[in-house]
Amino acid sequence: MFISKSLAKKLRHSASVLLHDGTNENGMPEVAVRQVKSVWGKFEPTGRNGGVCVSALSDGTTQISYADILGYHTGKEASIQPLILKDYFWQSKMPYHDWPDFLRNAAELLLASQTDTATGITTSKLTTTNYWFCDKWYGNRLSFVRLRDAKKAARKQIGVSVTIFSRKTGDIVCFAPASGYCPP
Repeated sequence: MFISKSLAKKLRHSASVLLHDGTNENGMPEVAVRQVKSVWGKFEPTGRNGGVCVSALSDGTTQISYADILGYHTGKEASIQPLILKDYFWQSKMPYHDWPDFLRNAAELLLASQTDTATGITTSKLTTTNYWFCDKWYGNRLSFVRLRDAKKAARKQIGVSVTIFSRKTGDIVCFAPASGYCPP
């Protein structure tokens, strides 16, 4: 999960996180929601050197790095964008028609974890993707709910810029700067 400084601060105060919690007996991924007890490490954009402490998952893990968080809910803001980006990997472990229900159930589970939820946050707002671009390395389509998330993800792509499209109309929304790295 791409972690911003402001999001790292928000996770310190009464937040819930969506986490991968192993697989069920059919081999399909399971998710769990946990309240953040505390944070550890330091802030840095990749999310590898810091994270949150939560009550134990099914495997006994209590410390989760920011990079392994699949979604968050702070009461005023929520997102399951990291889970949406896992569709390429996780859809292969379940029937294709089950993926939208899996996303919807994960969003409902996350929203139910906070009692003081802002009225504008709904399951459909968390799961309806509005923007997309193609991964410059593998050519996979990456879908995003918010344009801000698409622009953040574009910074990790190879090349100079990424073209972001509207999922509804198919039109170009903008050109976002990429990493600038071009392999030899």
